Amino acid sequence: MSNLLSDKIKNARKQANLSQKDLGSALLVSEKAISSYESGRTKPSIEALIKIAQKTNKPMSFFTDAINED
Repeated sequence: MSNLLSDKIKNARKQANLSQKDLGSALLVSEKAISSYESGRTKPSIEALIKIAQKTNKPMSFFTDAINED
């Protein structure tokens, strides 16, 4: 599995059987915002990342461990 945050978000969403639209609705952001997170164009705020973790039933460490983005 990739260590990129964008890939981790996408993988978690898919494992939770959520569409980008479903996840966006849960976070009160657009489907395009989720797409931007998953493509690496933008990074979610810590608050959004917490919500992503909750909605996908993943611990925060799933998203934060071994991330080497500069």
